[in-house]
Amino acid sequence: YPNALINEYWDDDYSGKNMKRPYFEKMMKLIHKNYYDVLIFWKLDRVSRNALDFLELHKTLEKLNVNLVSVTEGFDPSTPAGKLMMTMLASVAEMERKNISLRVSSNMTAMAKEGHWTGGATPFGYEATGLKGKKYLKAKDKEFDIAKSIFEHYFECESISKTAKWMRETYGISRDPST
Repeated sequence: YPNALINEYWDDDYSGKNMKRPYFEKMMKLIHKNYYDVLIFWKLDRVSRNALDFLELHKTLEKLNVNLVSVTEGFDPSTPAGKLMMTMLASVAEMERKNISLRVSSNMTAMAKEGHWTGGATPFGYEATGLKGKKYLKAKDKEFDIAKSIFEHYFECESISKTAKWMRETYGISRDPST
């Protein structure tokens, strides 16, 4: 095919848990404009790790007469057996994504139970110390006393907005109430 249009799309920093990925969406716009006849992918779980999303994609591509080709899995989704295989592989990919998510969640819970800091913005009055993956929160001497008084004020007034205003007036700390 000397005049074939071949493009590669990579969404490296995005999960296959859904189809909301910049380059995937760009590719789909071009598919809808009839730029491509075939969608070739390395492995089904690189396209989607959600069985329903993948089946919807397959249905859309069928309507647009765009063929699906898996480089490594070797099934033909235009045949009943190939469609069955595709459905099974999409379900396995989704199950694997959910298992990974469960393992990460369980690991974070176990770390928190051991007193490790599991990440995110370090709360005011603390600093994260320790080795990577084994960090703890340590109170900052001067800020910790202020943090305690902030909590005490909040428990008295029961208002995040009033507490944020009080922090600005009392300590000159400007933080958005949502933080």
